[in-house]
Amino acid sequence: FEEVARMLKFVIRRLLQMVLVFFGATIILFSALFLFGDPANNLTGAGKAPTPALVHELNVKYGLDKPFYVQYYKYVEGLVVRFDLGTSYQQQNRKVTSILPPKLVNTAKLAVFAIIIEIIVGIGVGIISAVFRYSFLDIITTILTTITIGVSVFVIGLLLQEIFVFKLHWLPFIFN
Repeated sequence: FEEVARMLKFVIRRLLQMVLVFFGATIILFSALFLFGDPANNLTGAGKAPTPALVHELNVKYGLDKPFYVQYYKYVEGLVVRFDLGTSYQQQNRKVTSILPPKLVNTAKLAVFAIIIEIIVGIGVGIISAVFRYSFLDIITTILTTITIGVSVFVIGLLLQEIFVFKLHWLPFIFN
């Protein structure tokens, strides 16, 4: 019985942590919308001077005229109750949930290929480190893998894009 009570306590603690992380992440992400000025002004496009009537219309349309806490509540309610990710500002009047599914196929393909590459490189580096233990090659592979783990995947992706697309021209530049 003591084991079950301990496990239940662990599960409850994790669920509470999940709720805290959810609210922390959603507050940060939702607040980021307001970091670069008024969202209604930003919706009109870069370099364009929006008319006050247009700004007012966008504020009413997207609920930006309401207090921050009301906007946040509606955002979280949409996420939790209806799994509604909202409307895209770039592709106006399209629900984000309708934009994502076609993109998931390519994301899944990319993830599978990334995992295959990680396995091949990981096994190869592991074999090199095991065979040439404490050698210069082992030290280099250890340093490179430590740097790779420490640097953000986003930064590594940008660096690889810069090298293989723009410097070596081995891959095409595709922006969609």
